Amino acid sequence: MTLKQYLLLMVLGTAICWLGWGFTLFLVNPLAASALEMSFFYISLFLALIGSGSVLGIIVRRYFIRNDELVFRHVKNAFRQSVLIGVGLVGIFILLGQSLLTWWNAPLYILFLIFLEATFFTKRKFRNSPYV
Repeated sequence: MTLKQYLLLMVLGTAICWLGWGFTLFLVNPLAASALEMSFFYISLFLALIGSGSVLGIIVRRYFIRNDELVFRHVKNAFRQSVLIGVGLVGIFILLGQSLLTWWNAPLYILFLIFLEATFFTKRKFRNSPYV
């Protein structure tokens, strides 16, 4: 699969996810919604954020940050980071929806996600070390 085909499929899937999220946003009453309706809301938002972040990350890495990495590494890094951002935003929205978001657990949650990304980043750097 070429990068152009991947981006085309990703944009198409992302557009479908944003449409699904928009339908749930405007057609579902959150005060009377069932658990299934709320889970569809969060899942469609999560998938839409992953797709948007991944496409945007690939475009930024490919055309604005010129380095000698292979294309699949750009795709892998952009997808991983968009998943972490999606988990962060949807997790905060879920905490907010359950009235569990406080001033102290939101920064801890964000620091945990930053630590997780740093772990992935340093693990990749360590694996590519010539001394290992």
